Amino acid sequence: MYILKLGLNSYKKRLKRYVFIAVGVLIGLSLFFISAGGKKETGSSGETEKMKPVELTIWWWGEQEAPGIQDWMHESFELFQKDYPYVSFEEVLQTTDGLVPAIQTAIETKSGADILTPWPGFDVVRNYESFYPLKDYVSQEVLDNALVTDLVNYNGDVYGLPLYNIVNIFVYNKEMFKNAGIANWDNYQPDSWDDIMDACKKLKAIGITPFTIGFKDLFAADWLYGGFGLQWATEQDVLAVLEGRMKYTEPKMYEWMMPFYDLQVNGYVNDDLLSVDLYQGGIEHFINEKAAMSFIPDTLIAGNADQLGLDKMGAFMLPVMGDSIYKNYVNLSSAGNWVIGRWTPHPEEAGKFIELVRSPERLTAFYEQTGQFPADKRFAPAQFKDSITEMRWNIFRKGKKFGPYLSVFWPWEVQSLGTYVAPIKVLSGKSTPLEAAELVQEQVDKYLEMNPDVSVWKNWIKPLSAYYK
Repeated sequence: MYILKLGLNSYKKRLKRYVFIAVGVLIGLSLFFISAGGKKETGSSGETEKMKPVELTIWWWGEQEAPGIQDWMHESFELFQKDYPYVSFEEVLQTTDGLVPAIQTAIETKSGADILTPWPGFDVVRNYESFYPLKDYVSQEVLDNALVTDLVNYNGDVYGLPLYNIVNIFVYNKEMFKNAGIANWDNYQPDSWDDIMDACKKLKAIGITPFTIGFKDLFAADWLYGGFGLQWATEQDVLAVLEGRMKYTEPKMYEWMMPFYDLQVNGYVNDDLLSVDLYQGGIEHFINEKAAMSFIPDTLIAGNADQLGLDKMGAFMLPVMGDSIYKNYVNLSSAGNWVIGRWTPHPEEAGKFIELVRSPERLTAFYEQTGQFPADKRFAPAQFKDSITEMRWNIFRKGKKFGPYLSVFWPWEVQSLGTYVAPIKVLSGKSTPLEAAELVQEQVDKYLEMNPDVSVWKNWIKPLSAYYK
């Protein structure tokens, strides 16, 4: 049994949970205990079956980005209930803009969900005391095989398990590139930013908008910072700014926005970028062939290719532009970061369910049903359903070194009012990169004035220099 609810944009009151047990089931259980003399039976899992009903509530996000997860979740519920028939599920599918306030409300009220899927980085780390270290309830084998846990690791303990990973990349329309006379249009892989600017010039010359994005809901700025930022700066530079040892106005901190300035001053971006959200501007405009390029998570490529046409879809990684130690690394973030709230009365069952969804069988099923690559070191596709999926694996995953996704290393107050806003101002022509950097530094100063103790960030970030080697 499981119940689906749709998440609200914010939660003002404590979420009340109800378990409905049919009278017939109660009677059946009573007869069972009478006939068995009250003795508990051993389930197929080999553990003593607990007959007291348990309801696990899960607040999660992901169907918006990786369609198919919901069906996979429901299958997982049913499989789990074969070994644990006394467990029922209530799921709340969160909205994109409602996830952060929902998680924060759960933390403040210590209620609402047993398992949650917060954004990686700040949302997990700064609230680590509200979540169980997963080693308490999840096997070490599962933890050891998790791919990329830098954004959910604190003081050596893993607090969240990412379900799948995200690489932010450029997608392009092959037909438009061909019509513009761009060399190697069928497999375009630029060697420099100048190559991309040259392609933009040729596209604009024949009346095609080179690049499209949407900022109405701010979130596309996360994609840009996560994708571009690590070529210029490192996670240790973020810590230096938070500790006051460096300013965000240092060139290495803000030069990741210089490419956006180039796009804006040359008229290579869509005019409506402030009035459309990330899915409208970054995806729908591209699918509807209103622009030749977009910058999106690779998790969205398959759906775009199906709508645009496999023969028209191309993709490429950013060329090397900056000079940080991560300039040749692939930006990698995580999604579906499963955490267990310390307030749950059912941490054992929550841990067992997480172990189930991390089993090789369920990870393979996840890939088959969503087309996304699970965040697990043991996983490698046995086959590819199409050329786009094969390209994603070979170009953006196989044999790559993964670097820090800098966007989520900042406190939410700095991110939402600073690093999110900065590239938007640059791409909309309202600020230069340096002026945008000054805005970010203002938000850093305001945050530190109210929160001078940054020891949590230091304990999290400082050890990570060894993690990425």
